[in-house]
Amino acid sequence: MKDDALLNIREEIDKIDDQIVNYLNLRFSLALDVAEIKKDLGIPIFNAKREEEVLKNVSDKSRYKENVKTVFETIIEESKKLQRKD
Repeated sequence: MKDDALLNIREEIDKIDDQIVNYLNLRFSLALDVAEIKKDLGIPIFNAKREEEVLKNVSDKSRYKENVKTVFETIIEESKKLQRKD
């Protein structure tokens, strides 16, 4: 019985992971669009104010504030890496 419950929870986690990957792909694609616009406008990739806004916004929405903030710090760093490649 417990094995079934564990399996069911893991299946749900796998489904959520698939959704997260899809949303990350979309987010990274949009980050590349932003980079292109910034390049055309001569604006630097790094925007401390915007990063602070994003981190505050996502952490305020979660009961796991510090964990979510850490995840989004990584997402933002990876987005900047992609933006610098183009």
